[in-house]
Amino acid sequence: AKADVGCDGCHDLSATEPLVKVVQKACVTCHEAGFDEMLVEWINDDQKAVQELAVLVAQAEGAPGAGSHRAEIAQAKTIYEAMLAAKGPHNTSLASDAYARAKKLLAWTK
Repeated sequence: AKADVGCDGCHDLSATEPLVKVVQKACVTCHEAGFDEMLVEWINDDQKAVQELAVLVAQAEGAPGAGSHRAEIAQAKTIYEAMLAAKGPHNTSLASDAYARAKKLLAWTK
C-alpha cells in the first residue's frame, strides 16, 4: 500500500461482511468521513482503466503493423496484467502512472 500500511490495516480477513464494506469502515478510522466513498470511486476508476487497457492491448495485437511493435505491446500487456492483479486502490498514484504508461506505449495504434 502507498501509505506503508499492512494488509490488516484495511482488510479484516475474519469479517463476514462484504470486503468493500469492511475496507470502507477502515478508511474512516484513519481518515475523515468521505474516504469511504472515495474508495468506491477508486475501485470503479481502476476497473474502468483495466478494462480499457484490455481492449487497447487486444486492438494493438490485431492492428496492422503489430509485428514491428511487439516490445510495446508486450510491455503494455505486462502493465495490464499487473494492474489486474494489484488492484489500483492499493496505490492510486502508481496505478494512474502505469495506466498512462501503457496508453503511451500503444499510442502508435491511433
